[in-house]
Amino acid sequence: MRNFILLLLLLSSATIFSQVNFQNGYFIYNNNQKVDCLIKNKDWNRLPDSFEYKLNKNDKVQTVSMLQIKEFRILDTDLFYVKEKLTQDIKNDNYQVIKHEGEDVFFKVLLRGEGSVYEYFNERSYFFYELDNQGLVLLPKPNKNDKENKKKNSNVYKNDLYSNLKCDGITLADFKKLHYREQELIKLFSKYNTCKGGGSENIFDKRTKTLLRLKAIAGLNFHNSITNKLSFKYSFSLPPSAGGGTGTSTGKDEIKFDGQTNFFFGGELELVLPINNNKWSIFISPIYQSFSDLSGSKEVKDHELNYDADYDVNISSISFIELPIGVRYYMKFNEKTQIFTHLAIASNIIMSADYTQEINNHSNHPFKFAENEKNYSFYSGVGLNYDKFAIGLNYYFTKNLRDSKNLNLNANGAISLFGSYTIF
Repeated sequence: MRNFILLLLLLSSATIFSQVNFQNGYFIYNNNQKVDCLIKNKDWNRLPDSFEYKLNKNDKVQTVSMLQIKEFRILDTDLFYVKEKLTQDIKNDNYQVIKHEGEDVFFKVLLRGEGSVYEYFNERSYFFYELDNQGLVLLPKPNKNDKENKKKNSNVYKNDLYSNLKCDGITLADFKKLHYREQELIKLFSKYNTCKGGGSENIFDKRTKTLLRLKAIAGLNFHNSITNKLSFKYSFSLPPSAGGGTGTSTGKDEIKFDGQTNFFFGGELELVLPINNNKWSIFISPIYQSFSDLSGSKEVKDHELNYDADYDVNISSISFIELPIGVRYYMKFNEKTQIFTHLAIASNIIMSADYTQEINNHSNHPFKFAENEKNYSFYSGVGLNYDKFAIGLNYYFTKNLRDSKNLNLNANGAISLFGSYTIF
């Protein structure tokens, strides 16, 4: 069973970098030939140099360069670019021309309507607008380096828009606190389009967004082996031939308990990142767990040094909160069905402990326990997510629980079967 789970984890990890969706879209060659196709969506932050596509799901994968086309779009996403010829120079904050009038430039379409908004990115964003298909107009960007004319510069694009966006529903107040940001410009032009009696297509709003999910989790832990690992040291007198004085010796041992199965429950807060089509996330997941009815003994002996002690432990119950932080990757089949794999490291926080332990030293050598391992776990897992429900398996490479120097429970190799429900 354990080997099967490890194999499943490896296979899931191997598919992480190969699984990318082909989605409906199109592109238009420079000669105006339009190609409807499936485009490999890599959720680019910026314009790619090329992209892969298939004419249908069974067709071979082909590649087209941005130099060959004038427009491309992946439907139901914010990936929509058009090539236009500049009607004026684009300058940076040092007043250097970075793109010249007459050059062909790809713009990202943010909003379409009677008034449209576009973005050109070159180290920073430059916004353009278009009214009634009359050609793109650059919105002068405030120059941060020109501190003497800071106020004047910050109002140039506002004055430009106030002069051109004429409609009864648009007032001076709409421009006073307007910032040079895509969301605020989109909001203004959407209002303008509505005022003009038309609609708007907000392509920017279809971008990959950060998502926050809250889940309830419950399941079973299968502990095949539980041990109490001991680290100890004792002192002894050195004979005169060895120079006298006191010597020390250290050692390690363990008490093995029977395996057991325990119920656990808790929650999870997951932050789905706005990258790679929401396939990556980070999560924290406080889980209540416990052990009970563990007892055993161990004789610690060193014949050469004439050392002998017995250690007995009886654990009625010990409960703790496992607090992992991890990273998860989703492999999507459709909007509702996904396979996921994750990796997490957790701190184990003792909530209550009821146990007794006894040390019987049968020799004259002083005896004490050394520091043991810390409270932490490290695990990987795979699962299947359907709509709001998920099931999965975790494999613990390490699972340590320490309450004192001489109580250090180890359940490496534990397997957990879990189910979850997404509340929101």
